[in-house]
Amino acid sequence: MTIRGPFVYYTTVCDSSGLPDGSRTERGFFVDKLVKKVTRVLSVIVVLLLVISVTSVFKLFKNSPAAETETTTQAVSRETTVEDTTAPGETTAAVETTAEGETTAEGQTTAQNETTTHGQTTVKPDTKPTTMEEIVAYYNAAANKVRKDKPGFTKVNQAEIGEITSPSSTIQGIAKAVIPMFSSAQKPTTTTVNKGGSGDFPVKGQSYGSKLQASYLLSATCKDKGSYYEITMKFKDEKLADLPADPAKTRHGSAMNVLSAAEVYDQTDKFKSIVKVTKFAPTYSGSYIECTIDKATGNMKSVTFYFRTIANVVAKPLVGTIEASVPFAIRDTYTLKY
Repeated sequence: MTIRGPFVYYTTVCDSSGLPDGSRTERGFFVDKLVKKVTRVLSVIVVLLLVISVTSVFKLFKNSPAAETETTTQAVSRETTVEDTTAPGETTAAVETTAEGETTAEGQTTAQNETTTHGQTTVKPDTKPTTMEEIVAYYNAAANKVRKDKPGFTKVNQAEIGEITSPSSTIQGIAKAVIPMFSSAQKPTTTTVNKGGSGDFPVKGQSYGSKLQASYLLSATCKDKGSYYEITMKFKDEKLADLPADPAKTRHGSAMNVLSAAEVYDQTDKFKSIVKVTKFAPTYSGSYIECTIDKATGNMKSVTFYFRTIANVVAKPLVGTIEASVPFAIRDTYTLKY
């Protein structure tokens, strides 16, 4: 077909369908481009919903439901790693080492003025804990005293979201842009509980404050600060195939507030019509407890629970599947008032 005009003269060759030759190719190009744009928009929406569903879990740490029954913690043994030697006046229970004013031991369970009953180590109030077992026992006694005495406290809660990684570079790139949009979810919040109300002080929903065992830890240190001891205990990594049905049966759950599968999926399922989280397998990594305990009374003065999770999340949007590694942490700092 030839078209003539005052300024235009060109010939268009048509195929057997009557459409200009090449128009189908151009139409396919534009359709493909449109599909890519729509896919990217949907990916942004899915990542947004994924992050929203994860951040919705944070509020459970601010006011998590109480467990109904008391359970016991099961021990899982792992190798203890080497910890740096400490300054004079500090006790480190991780590896055997010597330094002036420092006591270090590994795996010791008995010492002078110490008794052991059913695997539990106890230390007299006026005796500085030296072994890992002694430090853990001293902490357990103070934490259990909090649950018994129910002092008032002020709690500062802060959530942290790390860099989300994914086998999909598109999802990972979108996540990097999306995370800053949730900065408000990472701002600290303060809660005050009056004396007589234990609130959510760990272990929430249980009659005890801690059933921690030395075998759950990488290291435990105790520093003599004059009128009080400063204790730091670092946890071993704990990898789970899925969120626990009973958090108290995990190592971290023996002394920290750990969320159950029911609690987390109850939050993520709110968005299941668009994207359903089908897997939320956590690895608890880098967690620790820091506290100060008054020598004279055995009262815990302050404590920080740092609970870090790397969650392997699999989500199914309307089309396809998304897999991502989502690191986040909760830091709860309690200042107790007897």
